Amino acid sequence: MARLIAGLLILATALLSAAIPLRAETSPPRIRLQSCVVRAVGEGNIESIAALMQVRFMNESAQTLKRIVWRSQTPTGTIDIADTGTFSPGVSIYRHPIYKGKAWKVSRNAFQMMGPGLCTVIQTEGADGAIWKATGIAPAAIDIPPSPPDSATPVPPAFDNPEHNPIGIISCRFSLYWGRSHGTVRFRNLSPRPIDSITFRGLFGEAGIDVVKQGMFSTGAFVNSGDMIRRDLPANAYQEYESLDSPTSCVAVSAHYVDGSVWQNPSVSPTEPPFPVGVP
Repeated sequence: MARLIAGLLILATALLSAAIPLRAETSPPRIRLQSCVVRAVGEGNIESIAALMQVRFMNESAQTLKRIVWRSQTPTGTIDIADTGTFSPGVSIYRHPIYKGKAWKVSRNAFQMMGPGLCTVIQTEGADGAIWKATGIAPAAIDIPPSPPDSATPVPPAFDNPEHNPIGIISCRFSLYWGRSHGTVRFRNLSPRPIDSITFRGLFGEAGIDVVKQGMFSTGAFVNSGDMIRRDLPANAYQEYESLDSPTSCVAVSAHYVDGSVWQNPSVSPTEPPFPVGVP
């Protein structure tokens, strides 16, 4: 009987220990933020990526962290994005955490912001289970603005003027990651003739990346190009780059009509400019 009672006491002690919350840290860990980029993305479905963050930082505390919750100030309010990993002391770290959720459903990029002041650490968890939380902060509050209308400049009467661009770009976004480029363009065919192929050029300073979008683009039709990918760039070309979501982030280089005629943009070179290698 004595052994049974002793065993029950040991079991009760173990269960009680498991129920006790992890100890809390009274002071925040020292994290030096080097850069921060926050942007809203998505294509309008519930499962789409809603917001993402790119942060470079150094854990200057003495402890290894396994979870960091970042808070960012955005044009639409505050958003909290959690990141889980192994964040060792004294190491420069680059992370790309993502937030998904119905509340952040958007039909196009809503914004992009950058600067170390955008992101703040509001909670951490150490590898030993110690948790620190910032005090006196309100819950994250976001307010998604309505998507802009899919409109473009009407076709001018002098369409045959070679200076006129038949492609009305509504929005454009390009990104680079270690030799692979992604681009998305939303546009309309402003010409009175159907188009079956368009060459877009994503702009990166003096450089540029050409991608071809093929299809059947009727007069006035709104088109979302989807993700256009180039995989043939040098592996270390601009290792990471994010363009702003703007109509000026790309240009239409040329358009091929179904009748066989071609429009060539007179303001840009038909040849893709050389792409520099290395970090800008």
